[in-house]
Amino acid sequence: MTDASSADALDNIEKEFLAECGEDYVDLRSIVRQFQDRGFEGSVIVDRTLLMLQRLLERKQIVAGAFTGVEFKVFDIPVVALIEKIRHDWVHLGRDPHIGEIAWFTSVN
Repeated sequence: MTDASSADALDNIEKEFLAECGEDYVDLRSIVRQFQDRGFEGSVIVDRTLLMLQRLLERKQIVAGAFTGVEFKVFDIPVVALIEKIRHDWVHLGRDPHIGEIAWFTSVN
């Protein structure tokens, strides 16, 4: 993948993710699949996913959280700590996350 096509893919992934977050809660697995569908693999997916999430969280375009029963609870920790928590949990899984594992995301409305 060339640098230009990689940049275009990243831009499209971010736009699609934000659109999804505007409609519903989106899990980490959904982001991973968007990267996989565009030919990204392995640690590149982890790094680019976390970089995108950090950027969107810092811009306050999205929030991250988890479901406790039917209620969505936003994680109340600083962005950098949250990104490190997601990285740690993902590495601890030893595989890509399944539906609902690690974190959910939604738009800030």
